[in-house]
Amino acid sequence: ARLIDDGQLARHVRRMQRLYGARRALLLERLRRDFAGQLEPLPSVAGLHVAARLLDHAETDAIARARAAGVGLGALAPCYAGDRRQPGVLLGFGNVDERRIGEGLRRLRTAW
Repeated sequence: ARLIDDGQLARHVRRMQRLYGARRALLLERLRRDFAGQLEPLPSVAGLHVAARLLDHAETDAIARARAAGVGLGALAPCYAGDRRQPGVLLGFGNVDERRIGEGLRRLRTAW
């Protein structure tokens, strides 16, 4: 209650929004620039992951190649309900600083 009363919670939330917003913007910019034709980021407005459809890779192969290169990706298909699943990946950025995002995407590009 004291955090809220003192305004510390609001400051923390604003700081985290800036931090995660910058990471998200960097990730989306690099995906659009370096992975055009391979990945299509899906629209979203919140969260600590970017979901992207795979355009030219099989999901399991893409994830295996990424992991072999030291890049952890999640599968998008299990996130769908029903039969209209699309191959894709989840790229988390919540616990990854901006330098490591760039390095991870370089590794991913090489692996693919």
